[in-house]
Amino acid sequence: FSTKLNQIRLSRNLRKKGYVPSLNPIIEEISSQMDPVSVLESEFLYQTAYQYPPEMIQRLSANLLISEAKNAAKCAHQYANSNPIKALQEAILAQWMLKHVKNSGDTRMEAAFKETETNVSWIISRQKDILKFFVQ
Repeated sequence: FSTKLNQIRLSRNLRKKGYVPSLNPIIEEISSQMDPVSVLESEFLYQTAYQYPPEMIQRLSANLLISEAKNAAKCAHQYANSNPIKALQEAILAQWMLKHVKNSGDTRMEAAFKETETNVSWIISRQKDILKFFVQ
């Protein structure tokens, strides 16, 4: 019962903030077995993969992907206190971009990649903790 209550509470709060869930039946099925924040994370990952399919992303240069990931991480930081849902969505976008970066010999770019990857991981875990606090 408490799980359903949390899902309803989160869903109601998300809809007030303009979030519309997808009609993806896989996520709907899995959502009954996951906590609401994990459902939200899965939903954002699904939406990101749909908007930026791997076939398209893989054609982009590593520099461009790292730059876009940095911009998304910057947006996530800006939203961190005012809108943790939007911050999580931006951080997942950054993570998606970084996931598709191919190895390059440029050490400066490697350093930027590692720094951005660490930053994004931290943002995602922080935003998930914040959202879990709101759901309880």
